[in-house]
Amino acid sequence: MANNFVAKYHSRLSSGSGYHIDDKRSIETRRMSKYELDQYVAEETSIKNDTSYKLYLDDVRSIPKDWVGARTYIEAINIIAERGIPTVISFDHDLGENQPTGMDFAKWFTEFVLFSENKIELPSNFTFYVHSSNPPGKANIEGLMNQFLTFYKTR
Repeated sequence: MANNFVAKYHSRLSSGSGYHIDDKRSIETRRMSKYELDQYVAEETSIKNDTSYKLYLDDVRSIPKDWVGARTYIEAINIIAERGIPTVISFDHDLGENQPTGMDFAKWFTEFVLFSENKIELPSNFTFYVHSSNPPGKANIEGLMNQFLTFYKTR
């Protein structure tokens, strides 16, 4: 399924903005629309649904034992595309200068789960943490994720 997606969009992605998926099926640079990105991840997630892992998003800190680490927004999306929705996500807010933030990833994640054409289910024991040392960033991620989980449980 994902190979068809890559073949279909690969030739169209030589210019413009958005995200680009290379031949290794990872998201490399911004050359694909958000809709196309979400479709790619939804297709990959529906194929692979390893919900027995914990995702740790941080550009600097050491990745804790038994966690899967992502240093960037794009790496976190790739991990979800490859493995499915994790049972736990731990967010850092600041992911490097001039880089998308943990809040950007939280926004992508919530929209992806709620609005994907393929119905995305969270693991029943899904939870999140925010380990950021940026107080306003931490509060923003916590607020978004708490609202998301409240809405998700009532839909």
